[in-house]
Amino acid sequence: MTDYTKLPDNVLRLIITNLKNDLEENNIDITHDYHTFESSTLSTIDDTLQYFNIKVSDVEDYSYFIALCMLNDDVSDKNTTIKKPKLNNYEVQHNENVTVWKTITYAQTIPSYIPLTRSMLQDLESENMYEYWDGRIVYEDVDDTETTDSTVVDIIKQ
Repeated sequence: MTDYTKLPDNVLRLIITNLKNDLEENNIDITHDYHTFESSTLSTIDDTLQYFNIKVSDVEDYSYFIALCMLNDDVSDKNTTIKKPKLNNYEVQHNENVTVWKTITYAQTIPSYIPLTRSMLQDLESENMYEYWDGRIVYEDVDDTETTDSTVVDIIKQ
């Protein structure tokens, strides 16, 4: 595969021109956040880049070509150098509220001079002399989960 970050200006100029034309033809405005990574935008980029034998697949790849278009308004002047985007990293913090149904098995040793029964343990529990969660967890199995809310909390440029 072609390392698109090392392409010469004349090739990048041709790619940018074709990308801008194809995006405009499909009524896609990449300057609006809600269009930037829409499926129609990504498929237009894929279709355009296939003519240059370039295959992209992730945020880094797509964002490079989107940034090229944004940084280079007028590519018709062959004497201007192409502005190349700088790669940044972003930490995305995302909260997910989840209801979890699970089975937890606790084990603990209780000293007693008489054999213990379930009924006795219920009595001991009501007298605060036995609390199962004071034991150690020996088994835990998630039975089901339900996401009740999900939201991006912060995006931090590193």
